[in-house]
Amino acid sequence: MAYKEKNLNVYSQQLVSHLGDLKDKKANLESQISNAMTEKTSLENEMIRLTERLAELNENIKKKNEAKVQYMASIQETEANYMKVLQNSQNALRNLKKGK
Repeated sequence: MAYKEKNLNVYSQQLVSHLGDLKDKKANLESQISNAMTEKTSLENEMIRLTERLAELNENIKKKNEAKVQYMASIQETEANYMKVLQNSQNALRNLKKGK
């Protein structure tokens, strides 16, 4: 009988030890989960901030591209008009030379 009680006592101690180990593992996992959730929230907030910044940059790029197109059109028009002025000046100069 003493042998059975001793075995029961040993089993009981082992069970308590295993339960303690499981509780420690559970607490460790809870800590890891909490840390992961904190990091997740931080990353989500960072993603929101980056998404907003990306939208701002895209809008800024769009406006600058529109302005660039307007500048290009203005440059082309000005160059074309300048070439006409040069041609007219050359024609006027030729006519003056012929008239002498």
